[in-house]
Amino acid sequence: MSVQHVLRPLAEFNRSTAGPVAPPERPLREAERDAPAPVPAFAKGLRLDFQAVTASRTLPWNSDVLEGHVNRVKTIKRAICGRRRPRRPPT
Repeated sequence: MSVQHVLRPLAEFNRSTAGPVAPPERPLREAERDAPAPVPAFAKGLRLDFQAVTASRTLPWNSDVLEGHVNRVKTIKRAICGRRRPRRPPT
């Protein structure tokens, strides 16, 4: 079974904007059972954390503003302190 065959239904589920929906059980089972190496772990994590996945798709809240502030602070810190280079051990 190809990765594309397994992940296509999950991608379509992710693109849908129909509001809260049940997880696509059949594709998740197939992904956990038959897919190549990293996909089963992804499917298992998606199933375990499905409440968070649904909330991220349906709720209007996100962390965009916070991420912007964090990036601004990091930029200021780099301007003041410079980028630190790792020290070489004395030879």
